Amino acid sequence: MCCKMFVTVLLLMFLIESNSVDPAVNLATEEFLLKQNDQEFAFIYIDKPSVIIGKHQNALAEINVKFVRTNGISVNRRISGGGAVYHDQGNINFCFIRNGQPGKLVDFGKHTAPLISFLDKLGKEARFEGHNSLTINGMKISGNAEHTWKNRVLHHGTLLFSTDLKILRESLSTGYGRYQDKAVKSVSASVANIYNLIDNKLNTDEFRKLLTLYISNYFSCEKYFLSLDEMQTINLSAEEKYSGWEWNFGYSPSYCFQNVLKSENENINVQIEVENGLIIKLNLPGAVKYGEYFENVEKLMTGVKHEYKAVLNVLKNAADGFSPSVISIENLADSMF
Repeated sequence: MCCKMFVTVLLLMFLIESNSVDPAVNLATEEFLLKQNDQEFAFIYIDKPSVIIGKHQNALAEINVKFVRTNGISVNRRISGGGAVYHDQGNINFCFIRNGQPGKLVDFGKHTAPLISFLDKLGKEARFEGHNSLTINGMKISGNAEHTWKNRVLHHGTLLFSTDLKILRESLSTGYGRYQDKAVKSVSASVANIYNLIDNKLNTDEFRKLLTLYISNYFSCEKYFLSLDEMQTINLSAEEKYSGWEWNFGYSPSYCFQNVLKSENENINVQIEVENGLIIKLNLPGAVKYGEYFENVEKLMTGVKHEYKAVLNVLKNAADGFSPSVISIENLADSMF
């Protein structure tokens, strides 16, 4: 008589804490762990000031272009859908990479349960509301998104602990009225910092350590340290993809942009058509005073990146000694975003 033995193998979950505050590196790490491994991971990281947009969004339409540019705030696209979020050193990011059955991978309730349980331990009842938010007392403290690949799912989210909410609001001050496209739009919400909602006045580092310990115990995690070879692959992806204009801006869906630059004597209409991040048509109608200059600009702008430095460079080169007396070239460049 033959006796068969069935052994259940429990897949271990690993915990990684990032040493980098570069959003490009951390986003590249998420994709690497999802696609280049079959293990399950919990990944905790903090980014420098940055706006992280969803895969299917129009990057320029989601941000306050001038504010982000002048304040050195990074703009990076992730591989998951959803809306734009703001990261800084007061925001803790978490990522869970799990295995499962195709068709049953997306489960926001399951993947936000550890965070709700953790916040409950801190004395605050958090709820999952809407499509992707965690709230406390009706205020949003976390945005979440998911991406599936084969039989694996990546769930990641934010935890606003001591974020500079003024900078957050300024960075995400959008120009939807000027853009016509089919891109995914972010949904605005009233946000709050966890620090101001809990009684235990932890600092950000203490909060991060408590969160990391809780997640480690929740999933019975074992610490994982990326090898030099793994980091080399991740850093290459961070440089070539997640730091690149092509992915972060050029990947945006096609769109039309319209704006009006007001001057003392006349209003200047700005109309731009963009595909793959490149200007395919610029029209500056109605500005008689600068007709020759604008005609030259319209021609030279074709095929140029819809990006401030590239646009400004064309405007300066097209001037060729001609200096508009009422508007500055910089103001004209600003009006194109």
